[in-house]
Amino acid sequence: MSEMLITAPPLSWASIESKAWSIRETFGLHEKLFFPVMAFLESVLSDKLEFVSLDVWPDAKCEGAEGYTCQKGEYIILPESVYRQAWDNMPRARFTVAHELGHLFLHAGRPLPRIQTTQRVAPFRDPEKQADRFAASLLMPWPHFRGIESRHEVVDLFGVSNQAAEIRYDEWQKKKGRPK
Repeated sequence: MSEMLITAPPLSWASIESKAWSIRETFGLHEKLFFPVMAFLESVLSDKLEFVSLDVWPDAKCEGAEGYTCQKGEYIILPESVYRQAWDNMPRARFTVAHELGHLFLHAGRPLPRIQTTQRVAPFRDPEKQADRFAASLLMPWPHFRGIESRHEVVDLFGVSNQAAEIRYDEWQKKKGRPK
């Protein structure tokens, strides 16, 4: 039997950006540059609102996965190392948690059809690319890019990795029609 790929309902990047921004607004976090991913996930969504359960598993039990969001949206699983690193504001772990939040807010409770691996999944239908876009949008929203002059500022202001900052900053430059 051949491998299967998961697809998601098509979403434009603009709609994902809007969803991430609306979450910031809904929870009064739209003015903050540095998004508190772990406080938001654990303290607000899990503990206070009981919207989702956060489960922390030993790394070995996660078999290399950096995170998992239940398709029904009932729980998010993080390996202990990612959990600790995210609370310590390590950039990659923060992005991982924001990515899982993307799955929660974009895909939970929605059918995610499977296709043969011989087929190509367009980025706007790829749940992993959608969750990455959500994470970038949540952590580095466009409204906060005004006045930013370098990738290094993106790293410092938003607490993201050099790689994430470079991708987002370059996209901002293209969006604004500026040379890199």
